Amino acid sequence: MSLFQVFQLVRTPASSSSGAMRARDVVDLRRSLGLTQRTFARMLNVSIKSVQSWEQGSRQPSQAALRLLQLLRERPAALADLG
Repeated sequence: MSLFQVFQLVRTPASSSSGAMRARDVVDLRRSLGLTQRTFARMLNVSIKSVQSWEQGSRQPSQAALRLLQLLRERPAALADLG
């Protein structure tokens, strides 16, 4: 997948109507990708503390991070383009 294709996917509206991800969804997504919190944070260009707070439900991801999470949930193969 080219970088252009990744940008096209990011610009495509999310299939979820609410857009929100529950804390458990973030944990499940990260684990399904086989990533540690540190690696997941690095891939999303956020701090480990951000990932921890999302997974504990104390904070919600920003709109940009949320879209990347949705993209990874819908197309896990896109992970290769983020690394």
